[in-house]
Amino acid sequence: MSGRLIRLPGPALVTLVGAAFLLPLSSWAQCGSADLLAVHRLWRIGFNEVEVLAGTQVLGDYWQNWDTSVQSTERINGEFLHSGSDSTQGNRSAVQWNDAPSSAGTGTYTTSNVHLASCAGFSSTNVSSDSLVVLSPEIDNLPYNSALWYFGPGTPGAVPVAGGYAYQYADLAFNKNCGVDDTCTGTVSWSEIDPLGQISVSSNGYLKSMGGGSSCTYESAVQAGLNGWTLTYPIFVNSPNSLIHPKAEETLPLGAGYQTRKYWAVVDACLMSVPSVALHEVFGTFGNPGVVSGWPDPAATGASGYNYTNYIFFDTIGANGASYDPSTTYTSSTPPYAYNTRLKYAAQKWYIGSQTAASGRQVFNGTIEYFRDHGNSR
Repeated sequence: MSGRLIRLPGPALVTLVGAAFLLPLSSWAQCGSADLLAVHRLWRIGFNEVEVLAGTQVLGDYWQNWDTSVQSTERINGEFLHSGSDSTQGNRSAVQWNDAPSSAGTGTYTTSNVHLASCAGFSSTNVSSDSLVVLSPEIDNLPYNSALWYFGPGTPGAVPVAGGYAYQYADLAFNKNCGVDDTCTGTVSWSEIDPLGQISVSSNGYLKSMGGGSSCTYESAVQAGLNGWTLTYPIFVNSPNSLIHPKAEETLPLGAGYQTRKYWAVVDACLMSVPSVALHEVFGTFGNPGVVSGWPDPAATGASGYNYTNYIFFDTIGANGASYDPSTTYTSSTPPYAYNTRLKYAAQKWYIGSQTAASGRQVFNGTIEYFRDHGNSR
């Protein structure tokens, strides 16, 4: 509590508001010697409570003969918020109110007060003011651009990408933004707005992606509540979404056979290229409708990451063997090819984010095919 003492008229010559007064005995006997106490305080008594107090009180032997009054006005960021006044005789006059910044607003709170004491035609006036900055609380440690990645089930918390990590989690923190003299207690309550089941938030603010990433929009939100404050931050869950062909295929000679390269790029929910992450493929059972002998099944590809130009990788579909029946051959580097009878094929799936079979984010579900002079994946 702050206050200011001002000496009020006594039995001697006293100067008030620039004029000289000689108090007669009757006035002295009625008012006596006294002090004006101007009380004023603007402070934060709780995380979501700002209190204003202004008062006027006379101290001395004849305090009960003095009239007191106080007038107070409160503003926030220069805009009027409250005003009040009080007056009494022989007691303290005071005004007081409390504001919740979550509804009243944050910024700079100011008060201006006028304190007045009078007795038998004598009076004294004092002005006071206070200022208090109240900042909005914030959620800290949000992921970059408030976006999480989702790489499918069975993937680790952070997946290496070119130049950094694609995080699937964030350890959030609640910053109350209180001043050193503020009283700001309480425990935050974490929750989420999650209509599509894309995120989860634990009681200690551990945010994790759980799915989604099918559209390039902020479809979820994380919330933090404390003592009347509710903070809502949109969250975008991004994900590798599909494979595209960034450049045309090409077939190269390979011994007594060929090597077809199918070029792929991984794109996310925003149709942007995904930097290098782990990838692998899974084959189904191979069918051999036109092969008599000598065409072995290929081995599935897996890699900790790819980092070709413009984040392109290629799938090699090749066969090399003069003893194969029918034998392999090279006829052309690009379509159309000479042979179009499918000799060997199987279901083919590509997964991104993990090298473990059938885990991670599936981005392709198609068929791998072998012909006598080229391969294909579609």
